[in-house]
Amino acid sequence: MNRKFLLLDCSPSANKEKVDFNTRQLMIGLQTVGEVILMTALEDGKPIDLKEFERHAAEIAPTDVIWSGVHGFFYADILERFAGRITALWYDDPLMRVENVGLGEMVKKCARLPNFNAFIWDGYWRDRALQLWNLRSQPTHLAVDAAEFYESDSILNDDEIVFIGHLHSPRKIETGIEILPPFCQRLARTVQESVVAIKGNAVMPCWDVLLHNAEREIEAGDKKLLAMEVKHNSLALAKLRELVWMMAKNEARLRMLREAIQVAPVRIFADMEQLGHATPMEYRALLGQWGDKRLRVASTTGYAVADLAACYHVGRLHISATDPQSVRGGIPYRLFQTAASGRALLADTRPEFSECFEDGKEVLTYAPGGFGEALAAAYQDKDRLREIGRAARARVLADHTWAIRVRQILGLSRDYNPRQRINKLTPTVSIQDLKFIVEKKSNGHDSVNALKDAADQSINRLSNLSTRVLA
Repeated sequence: MNRKFLLLDCSPSANKEKVDFNTRQLMIGLQTVGEVILMTALEDGKPIDLKEFERHAAEIAPTDVIWSGVHGFFYADILERFAGRITALWYDDPLMRVENVGLGEMVKKCARLPNFNAFIWDGYWRDRALQLWNLRSQPTHLAVDAAEFYESDSILNDDEIVFIGHLHSPRKIETGIEILPPFCQRLARTVQESVVAIKGNAVMPCWDVLLHNAEREIEAGDKKLLAMEVKHNSLALAKLRELVWMMAKNEARLRMLREAIQVAPVRIFADMEQLGHATPMEYRALLGQWGDKRLRVASTTGYAVADLAACYHVGRLHISATDPQSVRGGIPYRLFQTAASGRALLADTRPEFSECFEDGKEVLTYAPGGFGEALAAAYQDKDRLREIGRAARARVLADHTWAIRVRQILGLSRDYNPRQRINKLTPTVSIQDLKFIVEKKSNGHDSVNALKDAADQSINRLSNLSTRVLA
């Protein structure tokens, strides 16, 4: 039977031309096993009319409905009348996403459906989903398109240590705390102090643990007032959770960056125009005297995927500090994209990481408190970094492409191939092309034009590129 997938784009963006990144990656894999129809699940950030959703779904007549994230649960009342397979994927913290938009009952309703399948990327959150919503879920991991994120011998700025990611604006965090009602604000301040006080050799706790610990310090009478405050202002609780999440994430990344910049120049690729993301001035202030001397910040705002892929061919070594929301697993895109690019990554580890990459052979890891020492040793051994990059790329091709991951999610054999999908490999990008993207694009050049120019400059390499069949 030919599979027809109704893939819900659950991006909250009002931009109808911009497909959610997770959704786009899923589409790449799903297209290798069947027909994919993409349907916007949100209109201007809000769920579309239920009758309209049902009418569109009936016209499409899919064998499967699938989505990544939370917003597909808005349609639980319609989905329970759907006879095909329903699949929800979480590459995120489901608790905050579900509770902040009041979808707990909808998740419980879907959990009771015999044809509903949930996959959550972290064992901690799988346990929490079962506890809160009686949702039994299966483990999964992210993946990567190994044609989009390609291998290249061209490396720009070989002296740099590179971090692809962002910090949240301290000014925005402070503003967020100040507008909270009094007892929520007090709780946020308690968390803020505790996050900074956590020792460097300890793992940064997840936001729910930080909040729970802060609540224990509040007196009984104040707890009652806090409960009343939250009851009458549910948005305040949602904002409080988000602020605690931001504070913990920032502190984990800042500790890494402060040590890295003492070893070598650091380049950060970050989206500067997302609401609440830090500015270059804030990055420099947070990194103190080293921020003025050794920090290089490049904005990825407006980058196409090909532009982002080029960033992985900058610097000698890439680094990662896993978000505290990843407790047992929750391996971020950064690990898969770096590996697919044939580059070495130094990352902190989680218990489930070993399911994807072999430590010391395909990725370098560091224990809590051991980042500086591990980085200094890795930075000096360029030959080993190249070997790790090659091994990481091979592991991606063997186990972590989206074509493989989708088959795992759907319970299909790895060699299931109803039709062939032909893709052209991405052109190799030269050092000159990388300079154009890294230096010129940061000054306002359009990403599409940058990509076209890079492709034009690489035209002499196209002759040795062939088409590729993705299984």
